[in-house]
Amino acid sequence: WPSVEKGLEEVYRTLKPGGRFFATTFLWGVPDELINLSKTLGVNPINRAYRFFSVPELEGLMYDAGFDDFKVEKRRNCAIIRCRKQPAPTDE
Repeated sequence: WPSVEKGLEEVYRTLKPGGRFFATTFLWGVPDELINLSKTLGVNPINRAYRFFSVPELEGLMYDAGFDDFKVEKRRNCAIIRCRKQPAPTDE
């Protein structure tokens, strides 16, 4: 997504109450081989199609998008993100 923030807000907006969103992404600290791949391929870092995150940054992005039920799990140099939009309140 050109704007991760706007993309996540749209995911949250379009999910039904109780809906779930799962994602994976790279964390800072990926192997140098991957970072240097862009140099090998002659890709300008400004035009790269990837972005690295920290776990706290991902947690902030999920919270800012509207999720309050989420978990960001670190697995080596990747993150697994699980989010759930709160169910609609029931009238009792």
